[in-house]
Amino acid sequence: MFSEKKSTQLAAHIVKMKGDSMKFMHLLKVMYEADREMLFQYGAPITYDTWCAMHNGPVLSHTYDCIKRTDANGSYWNLYFSKPENHKIKLLNYPGNNELSDAEIEIAEASFRKFGEQDQFDVIAYMHDTFPEWSDPGKSSVKMSYEHVLLTNGFSQDDVDQAKENVEIQEIMEGLASLA
Repeated sequence: MFSEKKSTQLAAHIVKMKGDSMKFMHLLKVMYEADREMLFQYGAPITYDTWCAMHNGPVLSHTYDCIKRTDANGSYWNLYFSKPENHKIKLLNYPGNNELSDAEIEIAEASFRKFGEQDQFDVIAYMHDTFPEWSDPGKSSVKMSYEHVLLTNGFSQDDVDQAKENVEIQEIMEGLASLA
């Protein structure tokens, strides 16, 4: 149910706050924090991306794939972002944020205030030390489910069940919207 359009708009909103360019690993950390916080507060993430534990901390897998693509002619992401150079991406033009709710924008901005001006390696170290859902997979990656993230952060099984229901409802709504 990942939406490249929604993820691109979230990334653009964050990169715009940074001054139109940002190290992509730093961006992925701020986006993960926003997705995670949205799940904690509202029972559903912003991007519905697949979260993975990698050596440098949690990553939004499909968004990372968008960044790394070299043959992405016509992709929504590549309409708005440069290809990475020296681990940095640039916002080419702003796509707007019509896919994001006010709550999602508010959480994205709070996540940027928390991590956006820090050094990316300080953010990585912070996540390694304080995010119980993350463990170092070495040179590989390991998927982190929403359920795992909630449970390792002290949420109840009832909270997990509600989040699963929220995700299922969103999937149904996305499926209906694609039929229109």
